Amino acid sequence: MVHAIPKIKRVADGSDCPTGRAEQESALLAPFNRVVLLLDGDAAGRAASCTITARLSRRCWVAEIQVPDGAQPDQLSLEAIQELLS
Repeated sequence: MVHAIPKIKRVADGSDCPTGRAEQESALLAPFNRVVLLLDGDAAGRAASCTITARLSRRCWVAEIQVPDGAQPDQLSLEAIQELLS
């Protein structure tokens, strides 16, 4: 199952915050006790992966998969994704 992360908005204190993150995250992940993250292979994707892993690991098992530099998970072939997961 693949889901996109909610849109990001800038909040008053200058930080980035996914819109309705807590409610959406809880509803989306409720049936799962394991999560695999594949975010973009750039600085922003790696930073987001660390942030998300720290937050989610409080409630479930999380695997943080490093995508090659400059790559986007949705543009990888099935074989490339299988290799990353092995």
